[in-house]
Amino acid sequence: MKNLSKLILFVCFGILFAACNNDNLDTTDPNGNGEGSVSNGPKVTKTFSFSIPEMASAGLDISRAELEEDADEAISFGMQPATRATVAATTAEKTIKNLYIMQFDAAGKILGKGQSIPASDIKVDNTTGNASVDITIDEATGSKLYVFANCQPLNANTDTTEAKMKADSIQITTAITADDLATKGLPMMGTATLASSASSINVPMSFLVAKISTKVSTSLPSGASFTLTGVGIVDAPKHIYITSSATTSTKGGYHSSYAYTTTNLTRTDPFVFYVPENKAGTVAGLTSKTKSWWDAPEHAMRLRINGTYKKNASDAGVAVYYELYPGANSATDFNVARNTVYTINPTVKGTNVSSDLRVWANALVNLNVKASGSTDTSANSYIAQDAGTAYHFDATIKGNGKNMDGSVAAKHTPVSVEVLWETTSSQFVIRKTKLFGGHVYFLTAGSVGGDIRQGNALIAVKDSAGNILWSWHIWSTDAIGVEPYTIRATGTGIPSTLNMMKRNLGAANNNTADHNAFGLLYQWGRKDPFVGANGVSGSTYAESTMGQNWPVKASADTGADANASVAFAIKNPTTFITQINTTTYDWVNAPTVDKQLNKLWGNASTVTGSITVSNLNKEKGTKTLYDPCPIGYKVPPQYTWTYFTTTGNNSSNIDEFNVTNKTSFATDHGWRFNRTPSNSTFYPAAGYRHRDGGALTNVGTNGDYYGSSSFASGNIYAGFLNFNAGYVNPLHSAIRGDAFPVRCVQEF
Repeated sequence: MKNLSKLILFVCFGILFAACNNDNLDTTDPNGNGEGSVSNGPKVTKTFSFSIPEMASAGLDISRAELEEDADEAISFGMQPATRATVAATTAEKTIKNLYIMQFDAAGKILGKGQSIPASDIKVDNTTGNASVDITIDEATGSKLYVFANCQPLNANTDTTEAKMKADSIQITTAITADDLATKGLPMMGTATLASSASSINVPMSFLVAKISTKVSTSLPSGASFTLTGVGIVDAPKHIYITSSATTSTKGGYHSSYAYTTTNLTRTDPFVFYVPENKAGTVAGLTSKTKSWWDAPEHAMRLRINGTYKKNASDAGVAVYYELYPGANSATDFNVARNTVYTINPTVKGTNVSSDLRVWANALVNLNVKASGSTDTSANSYIAQDAGTAYHFDATIKGNGKNMDGSVAAKHTPVSVEVLWETTSSQFVIRKTKLFGGHVYFLTAGSVGGDIRQGNALIAVKDSAGNILWSWHIWSTDAIGVEPYTIRATGTGIPSTLNMMKRNLGAANNNTADHNAFGLLYQWGRKDPFVGANGVSGSTYAESTMGQNWPVKASADTGADANASVAFAIKNPTTFITQINTTTYDWVNAPTVDKQLNKLWGNASTVTGSITVSNLNKEKGTKTLYDPCPIGYKVPPQYTWTYFTTTGNNSSNIDEFNVTNKTSFATDHGWRFNRTPSNSTFYPAAGYRHRDGGALTNVGTNGDYYGSSSFASGNIYAGFLNFNAGYVNPLHSAIRGDAFPVRCVQEF
């Protein structure tokens, strides 16, 4: 379980807080005068009796459609329709441990101070459970009396007025459960007006809290099991406000875990929690399966059910939780009202988040984690390896957060998030997104504990005007791993080996004759990808939500200069930018070589002359703001592929191709290169998008892989690996406007 600092806690529910009880009550002199209080006149002793009416029953407006269960839902809501409008309070719920009474005159000024009445002075009718007590008060006919049971307002003993008191609150620092009633009681309040002739005053009391009652059952696929590990409440307000309102104030904040039970989970009686009201509001258009954190108002209160789900007896199991939101209905209403009972008896059915947003893997994954050998905690690409799991990353940081000169890049303030595209179809990769506390949260599709769906997506954040501020590639895949490459080149700073990803960036595998091994395509220096081909030949894009309609823009129309082109690319990450001319062939507005940006991927070359294994860029480069690789990886240096020929140089002599099978290219659609004396790796001939128009070309016949540097000093091209059936060029030059695959190197 990863830390979630600004949202909710997903673990460690054991720390609860101290409740409102008589320890909070200050005993005051009933005849004393507070500063500014009205001088007391004659006193009178009255018998106060306290009746506790029934609580309202929620769920009166649940429609039949909302009660019907869907076959593909992960959990039924189980909200019980009311058979009557009210529910009788139990004897334990009626317990009054102490009283606090305040009296105000007709002008709203306090008469004396509030009075604390201990339990020893309170008489309880054992038959009805109602209480009474004799209290001396000001003989002020028409004055207003406020009676609080088991609590008192925070500022009750200060100079106050009725208006101030009604705007006050009662702090709730400890969870109140059914087990607490005998010692704490439930916060209640009642009001009455003093009549001159009456010897007694009846004060009808009502509960200042709501009651949530739940029993969990299962109805699982054959062989599956669910073991309950906890039941609790999340996002209960820390204060009860004296006056109920249409919305709940955020004053005082919320409990990330108001109440959580991990003991006696096999009980037959319900789990019962008493919570402050939380008027979070309504959200139109939701169903029972989508009434979840992803679309809920901020800090809406929810019931959390934790457990371990096993698909079968041999399954190790996966920790999951289900979250249900009480309210007036099971779909659109998130209001939890005081003095109201919410009975929710859900049935756990499965773990498929692609049909039900109320189930998550019980582990929120923070993607901003430093990888081995890296100094970064952010990147332009993030890997999601688990289905049905919520991930998050800091969306205020651009890329790795470093400008081209190594300084810290300015952060931005996003206001919305959007999935720009995903492979296969909508919600195939990303089930849901949310921007919260400057972080992007996203939920991977599929069943919790099931296989991850292989695919890619691009998530963007926007400003208030709808402009894209930044975007990130989400790579949904299983474990990738690295493998060592032997390096033929020698020189200061050149290592003998490099650890490379086992497949192309964005690829589902590294299998021969499989277009799923192609991965994604990048124009040199850009951070955002394009999809490749949908087969081992042809010119049709892989299936995605963009279809075949990827936008194309001329470089000259992207801005006044190369830097403007970069800014345009950031705001338009799905747009392919065609070459500026046939002088530089660049996607940035750089009509001449001196206008090009050679350090976009952090490794400008200072080498002149003929580029060979003995004369090449020896710099490994520095990961930049625009590097497309995940944390811990970067675009590889120029010398990466020198072991792919027997000389380290470019070659059209097949005898110099360092491959496992010199006749397999046509059937494999690529070469299996020897990467060490005893190991090999496959590089598919994925083709590329052409700089002039952006069309896919050479699919299945050409392999082209960008390196991080310009080809040579003052050269218009970028360095890259290039091969087909007739040549292997580990030190070749590529036109920067083309879009090629990238295979990332582990940072070193």
